[in-house]
Amino acid sequence: MIASYVHFDDENVKCGIIDSQEGIQYPSSSVYDIKTIIGKHLNEITIDKSWLFQLTETQNIDEFIEIMQEKLGINFKTGILLESFCGPVIKCPEEIYAFLLKHVKTKAKEQHLQLKLTDAIITVPGTYSESQKTTTRIAALLAGWQNIFLIPESIATMFANFLEVLDFQKNSSPIILADLGHTSFNLCVFKMENNKIQILHNSADSNLGGREYDNLLFQYFQKQLKIEFGFEVSKKQWSKFIFYCKDIKHLLSFRENYRLYIEDIDPTIDGYVDITRKHFEKLSDNLLDKTQDFIYSTLAKAGFESKQIGAILHTGGGCRMPMIKLLLRETFPKAKHYIDDYPINTVAVGAASYASTIKNEEEEIAAESSGSNSVKEKVIQDDVEVDAVGIDLGTTRCCVAVNRPTGIKTIGIENEGNRLLPSYVAYDEKHEKYGKIVIHRMRDHSKSTAFDAKRLLGKEFNEIKIDENWTFTVISFGNKVKLQLTTHEGETLKYPEEISTSLLKHLKEKTEQFQTKELSEVVITIPTAFNKKQKQSTHVAAILAGWKKVHLISESVAAALAYSIQNPLLSSNTQNGILVFDLGGGTLDVCVFKYKNENVEIIGRSGDPNLGGRDFDKLLIDYFIRRLKCDCNINVPESKKYFLISKSQEIKENLSNIEEDSLYVDDIDFTSNDIIKITRTEFEFMSKNLLERAKEVVFKATNNSGYRTEQIGKVIQVGGGCRMPMIKNLIKQIFPTAENCCVTNPDEVVAVGAAHYSFNLNSKKF
Repeated sequence: MIASYVHFDDENVKCGIIDSQEGIQYPSSSVYDIKTIIGKHLNEITIDKSWLFQLTETQNIDEFIEIMQEKLGINFKTGILLESFCGPVIKCPEEIYAFLLKHVKTKAKEQHLQLKLTDAIITVPGTYSESQKTTTRIAALLAGWQNIFLIPESIATMFANFLEVLDFQKNSSPIILADLGHTSFNLCVFKMENNKIQILHNSADSNLGGREYDNLLFQYFQKQLKIEFGFEVSKKQWSKFIFYCKDIKHLLSFRENYRLYIEDIDPTIDGYVDITRKHFEKLSDNLLDKTQDFIYSTLAKAGFESKQIGAILHTGGGCRMPMIKLLLRETFPKAKHYIDDYPINTVAVGAASYASTIKNEEEEIAAESSGSNSVKEKVIQDDVEVDAVGIDLGTTRCCVAVNRPTGIKTIGIENEGNRLLPSYVAYDEKHEKYGKIVIHRMRDHSKSTAFDAKRLLGKEFNEIKIDENWTFTVISFGNKVKLQLTTHEGETLKYPEEISTSLLKHLKEKTEQFQTKELSEVVITIPTAFNKKQKQSTHVAAILAGWKKVHLISESVAAALAYSIQNPLLSSNTQNGILVFDLGGGTLDVCVFKYKNENVEIIGRSGDPNLGGRDFDKLLIDYFIRRLKCDCNINVPESKKYFLISKSQEIKENLSNIEEDSLYVDDIDFTSNDIIKITRTEFEFMSKNLLERAKEVVFKATNNSGYRTEQIGKVIQVGGGCRMPMIKNLIKQIFPTAENCCVTNPDEVVAVGAAHYSFNLNSKKF
């Protein structure tokens, strides 16, 4: 997923989440909400007060767009006035959309280097006019796509859902797709007849989207800030404020309350404003009434009553809000309700499914699975009676994959539906909290929060290295490691195994909810370098979490298995070795395998349990702390420590896509106007020692395998750390003749491989 932002503050136009954050610093140079603008005349557009760009009429239209408009018989002169790095500039909506579509094309090509990408399925709102569809096609052509197909978002969502909800095909009752997106609320009434989708009615209301709820929060906080502190949000601060309101809206779907610290908006003011979920829902009463009226109006136009509806599909990010779920359940009490696993991803998944039907290609997936020994296996994953669960219990993030009717897939384990769960556990309340919500609460509950448990698992106290960024205290308990935490009952001590148990128990509950059944057997991945004690500790933690049968598999072996199944690589008797380079958040794993008589055989492994993405983060954290002290005479206060950690992680990720990024010192100390810049070259220079350690692990694995570097035919890059250009370059330097294979979802492939292994175990194949 990328945020639909295009940013013009630099010579190179940038897209995505980087820019939604940089938009806080350069608010007038960012453009968003382009789908609500494209294909409309200026007088047809409803201006959103959160926009910091301006709309105007212009005659200065891109030549290609002007030619295409004339050819297609349309004439739009809407322009977007914004501040670029070289001053004010006017861009057409088609140009802005083309930047996004070109960015997507570039990223897709990076993942599929062997493919020439010319065809695109683009989803559009069901209420789009012909002119909006036409201008969308023009933008796609401008972005370099040649063959363009447009399908309604509702159709795409149905394709995605029907892959899982197969019993719909037996149901003759009408079904409603309720899609609450950022800019509108869409309802699509349809039926299944002869295994085909028949659209009965489509409606949309652009005044009932998620941004209306953002605006309610904006107005509430704006009012409270003025009443309690005499503070007025300036136009320059609007962008930052809107981002906070969006985040608060999402967080109130999983929390009962939220506290907005005013210093996050204006560092000169020390104070906060609270809001509860109940109060937010009260503020939303009018919107909810309008939403219900819209539902009944749509039903009337479709010729149905609510009791006749057989099922409701909840999709779009807004469907996560409890008040929306409740409204739909109360309006349709007799219908089955299906909640999207990944509501913000569903449309894209459905578009891809639709694309496969256009191509009408049937692909047989036949590949070899691997274990510590040579195994021959043709993998078929359509046996839904087999329970297959694979867990990547990562240092920084966890991921779960399971067997589904359509094969192995990762599942949403975060409250927001994300497939990656940060490995954080908070103990400040009676019931533990997990993941991203814990990170958001670190400011107030850092002493109650445990993380990095995997780096402590199975170790004696004298074997660990204390990290100054840990918010908990590590103590020796008979030379065993214990974490000192503040819980709702007071101070307590917990073993790392207890932290891992909490995570694994949470993952088990989430997986059972997704599969709607009890599960007892699991495959958990571990670093290659784990010793016997660490393996035993992982096994014990899983048993204590409720898993009855536990299998452990190396992370790199799991990645090799997943990749070999998803990508038939070489002929079965090739002499070339294949190397998996897995750089996760806390560990580096490397393994070498080969094909022999249709077998996957692991022939060499190595790893470093203390080398991962977090170590690269620490380099940046230490760098900024030094620069703040030396250049600005600023010591980072405890209240800003977590901001600096988070910002350093963000800058690390940004430097994979841009050459330079900055830390704005006023985010640490409002009295300073300084900016600390860092270039990708500087970051790579300070990472030299880490790269040397990574190189040693690679050479140890190749030496163990008996292969020379020139005998490695392919290198499979796994783990989020492999997105860094310096890692890609390191691999190219070591293996100049090898083909570099970038995994489509490098953060998820280990869990997928573990689930494949689990499937084969439970199918009695091993």
